[in-house]
Amino acid sequence: MGFKPREKIYTLDFSGTELDGLLITTVPISAEQFYAVSEIADASKNNSEFVKGLTPEFISVVREWNLENEDDTPVPVTAEALFRRLEFKDVTVILDAWLEAMVGVSSPLDQPSSGGDLSLVESLPMEPLSPSPTTLSVPS
Repeated sequence: MGFKPREKIYTLDFSGTELDGLLITTVPISAEQFYAVSEIADASKNNSEFVKGLTPEFISVVREWNLENEDDTPVPVTAEALFRRLEFKDVTVILDAWLEAMVGVSSPLDQPSSGGDLSLVESLPMEPLSPSPTTLSVPS
């Protein structure tokens, strides 16, 4: 019997943005797809190539969203519907959240750090080194 990884579900978090309330769940992409997506993502985020290049990959892994039209009907999970319904900057916010979810950016710590002990490096004296000799005498 072989190993089959469990399917993970990512819930994209838009709290604190203009898209607060939007819920999108996705599944991961393969490592091969991730490398291709990473190359596209390295392009400028204000560039339409970023959005047009990443959106098909993103749509292929969306399992659910609560995006609705003005008449309260659900927006189909397609790139065309996404482009028709949202502004360009909103689509970039969605793609950024998706990329962050895939690379595993963790949430902030629940408790603040205690600060810990001082580093030993901080306690080393910071004096100038003695000058090195200009000539070396080599025994014969």
